[in-house]
Amino acid sequence: MEKTSGKIRLGDAASFINGFAFKPDHWGDVGRPIIRIQNLNNTEAEFNYYDGPIPEKYIVRDGDILISWSASLGAYEWNRGEALLNQHIFKVVFDKAPINKHYLRYAVLSKLSDMEKDAHGATMRHIVKKDFDNTLIPYPSIDEQVDIVSELDLLTGIIEKKQQQLKDLDSLSRSLFYEMFGDPIKNDKGWPVVLLESIASCRIGLTYKPENVCEDGTIVLRSSNIQGNEISLDDIVRVNCGIREQQFVQRGDILMCSRNGSFKLVGKVATIGDLPEKMSYGAFMTVIRSQYNPYLFEFFKLPAFRTQLGLAKTATINQITVKMLANTKIALPPKELQDSYATKICKIYEQKAAIHRSIDDCQKLLDSRMAYYFN
Repeated sequence: MEKTSGKIRLGDAASFINGFAFKPDHWGDVGRPIIRIQNLNNTEAEFNYYDGPIPEKYIVRDGDILISWSASLGAYEWNRGEALLNQHIFKVVFDKAPINKHYLRYAVLSKLSDMEKDAHGATMRHIVKKDFDNTLIPYPSIDEQVDIVSELDLLTGIIEKKQQQLKDLDSLSRSLFYEMFGDPIKNDKGWPVVLLESIASCRIGLTYKPENVCEDGTIVLRSSNIQGNEISLDDIVRVNCGIREQQFVQRGDILMCSRNGSFKLVGKVATIGDLPEKMSYGAFMTVIRSQYNPYLFEFFKLPAFRTQLGLAKTATINQITVKMLANTKIALPPKELQDSYATKICKIYEQKAAIHRSIDDCQKLLDSRMAYYFN
């Protein structure tokens, strides 16, 4: 499809309504959910609720386009029922130019990297409304917009289906674990119970100073590098301070987030696979090294592990200490059974790796088409 000329300012294409400035004392357990940025970029994030009166402009309904313009930038279509809009998120109102709402969402997505470069703020990066409104996007006819959306939706749909396949494989891994080993807390199969310190070593990571951060040093893995129980290198930090050999990760290590501002992120894990270079890990991370991986890795992923450490929904704990890990009780099946499990689970890992490669290919194609249409 050929591109046509013509551009429009975002501020002339639609109105962008900023959310209501809810305060913590507004939050409750009843009423309509409050959409915060974490509810947009993490569908599993819990909601706060508000049961009081609020102007109509702050009410969000299915099909509304929302744009987070502070901290984490993004553009989304809401589809989780009537809710309330928090500050730092725009609701798009299509009351100006004739424009397809999905086309505008893709156009905004294509401009976010440029907007981020010009974002303001030292502690919380944000887009200035004037700069946002002045951002130019291509403005073809409505028919052309629909054609573009159809192509991009097709690629996006493929990616979403493959991401669902990854979730299904995770469910399969969990089912296989319970089938072979039983409930790890009830220990209904009567396996010997040991302390984690007897079968694994646990080490906290590297402490470094802001002045140690550089562009050509050693990568230090942090909480943000654990995405979906896998290592992601999309957001990396490098440092140039002295690192002892035991502070480097090894293939087969389990990397755990042991401290975070949100207790929900504490305890998330990933297994270290083949890395492109030697890497360390930060002070809020712990490495567990054991011959009983992947059994331990799958155990750490279970809700039962969080419950055992007191990391339930009502908990306020935001860290897992080495002592807590060392004293964790583990039902330990025979090594032969674990090896059989490892053989099966490795096949699932291989399937996931193939799906990830396919997602990467689709994402590159999607990025290429968006660049063609919008840049």
